[in-house]
Amino acid sequence: MFAYELEGLKRLNIQPIKWGSSYRVKVRGRTGKMVYVSNVSRLINKRLVAKQYNVSIETLEKHLSPDYKADPKYRFYNGTHMESHLYEGVEPYDFYNKLENVLSTQTSAFKINIALGYELVSKTDPDDTRYFYPNLADTHVFNSPIAINSKADIQKKVISEIRSMELADKLNYPSSGYKLKAITAFKIFIYHRDHALGDSEAVIPKIIRENKHVINFPKTNNKCVFHCIPGIHSRALRRILEEFRLR
Repeated sequence: MFAYELEGLKRLNIQPIKWGSSYRVKVRGRTGKMVYVSNVSRLINKRLVAKQYNVSIETLEKHLSPDYKADPKYRFYNGTHMESHLYEGVEPYDFYNKLENVLSTQTSAFKINIALGYELVSKTDPDDTRYFYPNLADTHVFNSPIAINSKADIQKKVISEIRSMELADKLNYPSSGYKLKAITAFKIFIYHRDHALGDSEAVIPKIIRENKHVINFPKTNNKCVFHCIPGIHSRALRRILEEFRLR
């Protein structure tokens, strides 16, 4: 389920249920039993959702479209290699919820950066305010995009990292005569990568873990093949390389 679909469902007062790292919607299936659907892009699932929550297919499709623009607080852009999500007029407590919604819908590895939109007020004149639109040149959260290779990276590298920051220190001030009034917007930039997003919570089967011929080493730098090569007998390694050469 995409982030813009989550936003569309919420506009229709349909509350998706968090299901692992994704979201699902509870509906009554064709057999009459209650089931959970995640791919609301499929027409058959749209019909189930529309029937369950008493909305028309046309209204549902309108709100689930990435081009939906009725809500001035949210803008979605989908390019060939990147996508962006702009939220304006948001409350501080909404920041992490919306950020996690966007990241949890990604199915392949990606890089991320975030730009902040904020309002400054003069320390001497409360009517003197300045607004800064979120852009990566001046209001970025990270100095460079953060690579996300597994679902665990979302919490470790993004959510937890931002929680430990003082976001006010990330902002630009035209002079010392201004102070932060509020952070009112943010824009999430997602840069797509080709390989699938890993799941660090996957458990290796017991038969493999207890196999005496399998060596388990605590390497977490995603270079498993290179760590395995030294463990191969030199004659076996030469044979493998020869097979690749002959292909």
